[in-house]
Amino acid sequence: MEDGQQIRVSLGSRFQPVLYDHWGHTPPEVIIRPSSFKALALSSRLCEPAGRFCADSQAGSVGHQAPLFGLRDGPVPPMTSALLLCDPWLLPSLPGAGATPPADAAEHPVRAAPGCRRTTTSGTGEAQEAQAQAQVDAFLLEREVQIQGLCGHMERLALEKESLQQELKTLKIKVGEINEQLGMLMETIQAKDEVIIKLSRESGEEAGQAGEASSPTGIKDQHELDNLKDSLEGYKSQNKFLNKEIMELTVLRRNAESREKVLEAKYTALEAKLCQVESKYLVLLQEVKTPVGPTSEVITRLLEDALQVESGDQQEHTLLKPHTVSEYDVYGFKTLPEEEDEEEKLVAKVRALDLKTLSLTDQEVSVSVKWDNYLAGTMNREMARSPELKALIRSGVPHVHRPKVWRWCVWLHMHKVRECLAEDYYRGLLSLAREKQNPASKQIELDLLRTLPNNKHYSLPSSDGIQKLRNILLAFSWRNPDIGYCQGLNRLAAIALLYLEEEDAFWCLTTIVEVFMPRDYYTKTLLGSQVDQRVFKDLMCEKLPRLHAHFEHYKVDFSLITFNWFLVVFVDSVVSDILFKIWDSFLYEGPKIIFRFALALFKYKEEEFLKLQDSMAIFKYLRYFTRTILDARKLMNMAFVDMNPFPLRQIQNRRTFHLEKVRLELTELEAIRQTFLRERENSQQGRDVISDDEEDN
Repeated sequence: MEDGQQIRVSLGSRFQPVLYDHWGHTPPEVIIRPSSFKALALSSRLCEPAGRFCADSQAGSVGHQAPLFGLRDGPVPPMTSALLLCDPWLLPSLPGAGATPPADAAEHPVRAAPGCRRTTTSGTGEAQEAQAQAQVDAFLLEREVQIQGLCGHMERLALEKESLQQELKTLKIKVGEINEQLGMLMETIQAKDEVIIKLSRESGEEAGQAGEASSPTGIKDQHELDNLKDSLEGYKSQNKFLNKEIMELTVLRRNAESREKVLEAKYTALEAKLCQVESKYLVLLQEVKTPVGPTSEVITRLLEDALQVESGDQQEHTLLKPHTVSEYDVYGFKTLPEEEDEEEKLVAKVRALDLKTLSLTDQEVSVSVKWDNYLAGTMNREMARSPELKALIRSGVPHVHRPKVWRWCVWLHMHKVRECLAEDYYRGLLSLAREKQNPASKQIELDLLRTLPNNKHYSLPSSDGIQKLRNILLAFSWRNPDIGYCQGLNRLAAIALLYLEEEDAFWCLTTIVEVFMPRDYYTKTLLGSQVDQRVFKDLMCEKLPRLHAHFEHYKVDFSLITFNWFLVVFVDSVVSDILFKIWDSFLYEGPKIIFRFALALFKYKEEEFLKLQDSMAIFKYLRYFTRTILDARKLMNMAFVDMNPFPLRQIQNRRTFHLEKVRLELTELEAIRQTFLRERENSQQGRDVISDDEEDN
């Protein structure tokens, strides 16, 4: 650029044009367009100094033009900071401001920065201007791409920064929590250390006081203290139990004393009677020696005198009145046979008196007291399964408490089923039985009076138990059509009715048939009953091997007798007192009780069976031997003690084993029966039937 050439600089609205020449004089005109100025006025963080141009620091007018101080000859450096758009020697804020221009300033002509368009008087810069504009556009595009990339990078860095800050906050929170836990642990450790120090001091003091090296340590003392505490608790429990037993024994002792006084009075009366009998005997002997009439008359007269001798004493000593045998026992069963045989009646009286004597023993009284205490403790709550209750039920439920206990046992096994049914479910079954004809009703009517003919509640059609029994059997036949009615169900329901209301007795029968007994126990094939007989034979071989071998030797099939035991749970097989004790445990524990008592009955009379050496005698004894067993306490001890161990799983496994065998045998029998029926039908069709007239002709 020559001296004196004018350059006009156009900076747009952002900057006011200030023009200088090299040395502060008015320069030639220089024009820099705003589009080209972008390359010279970028952000300070993107551009390096690219050059400088002169401007009037004193806000001179546009008329004072000056040449632009551009870069020296050479490539344009990358722009990363703001361009200096003024002369560094003139701006006071820049280094070197106000200094004298260098001496060689005239040797280096001032050139416009790349992209700046010069307007000279020569008019030769049009091509150069276009070329410069293209370079500037390419440069700007490249810089824009870089700017976008840097902006995206900055955004990613900002997000990463935020993420790191959030993570830092989380870590600070965790560190705070860990510090809190550490503080708590330190406090705990400190507290434990204090306790250890305290215990160590106390232990040291105790060791010093003892003065012996063999003294027990603190740990051993603690163990001994714990053992003593346990022993104390055990002694307290034992003391409570002993106090309870002492109270019961006190009651028994008082009863024994009262009975002793009664027995002493009886003994005195019997001794007086003995003297009278002896005197009568002497008189009899004297009259026999010198008879004045027939001997039978003398004996008859003496017997009449003996029967009348107590009439006067009974008025004075009411306690000495002999026990009269009632016609019916407490359960409603007849105690005396209907036959006219005096010997049978005498045996029945003796048996009834023996049963009454056994019921008055101290042990029976103790059981009654235990039941009173137990039920008094459960007055405001329901009974619950427990070893104590199980032991009480096995010892027998007193007559007065049996309705409550039986009702609870039935509820125990059936309450889940009854909760799913309507409250009037039983009444609905009765309505159904009255409205529709039941196939089993005819057989039920035939069996009603044959159920318990020796019980006053079922002996007559007008008896109070007959109608209830009819309702129960009809309702059950509608509830369980697979079984309907089977002979034996009437006896089960009749026994339940002796202690339960009609609906409770119905659910008792349902419990026995549907819960206790296996499936097909009361169906037409009696499959379950047959299986149980084989299981019982296996148990006989295991528990009573001698008796089982004895039966096998004489080929006695005892299942002919025991089959009915299992089917009706010993009804009409044992005396009534033992029967109801068996039912007490049966309703609580289930069918395993039948196996226990069946084995106990045979064990009770095992020696008597072994003495019999004839199959007919054995079978005859089998038919009635259970009626001769009167000691229920001895029988229950054999059932619950001598028969142990007696796991239910063993019975279930044996049932499963024999079930398949019996099913196979029944299938074979059914096939044989069908074959026989077909052959019989064919033979009848082929047979010529000749009438009597044809035969005569």
